[in-house]
Amino acid sequence: MRAAEPGSRRLPVDCLIPLPGPRRSSADPISRGLIPPGPFDTTGAEAANVGFEHWFGGADTFELLDTIAGRIGATLYLGRRIRMCPKDSPDAARIAEQHFFATAGNRIESIDLLCSGWNAEH
Repeated sequence: MRAAEPGSRRLPVDCLIPLPGPRRSSADPISRGLIPPGPFDTTGAEAANVGFEHWFGGADTFELLDTIAGRIGATLYLGRRIRMCPKDSPDAARIAEQHFFATAGNRIESIDLLCSGWNAEH
């Protein structure tokens, strides 16, 4: 397994190599997750992007503290620990840990996410 680049909000590129075998017929990726306050389900890249923009967009600083990426059989895996903090309030830093499991061909077909939710750093 390989770590992502520090400071990156993206998956490591070599984690997205096309896999052999059958592909889903739908062009719309499916995202499912278990996050506080509960589970979610979306279909389509736009819906997934809206979710990630909601969680990680904005003016707060974003720091990738730790990552691991690789494969478990035909499934792609990414784990990451993130710190976000308002630029003018370093004492308000919060941390979350996420684990992604994905299937992909030439593009991501499905993502399953487990997230700790935001927790105060101190």
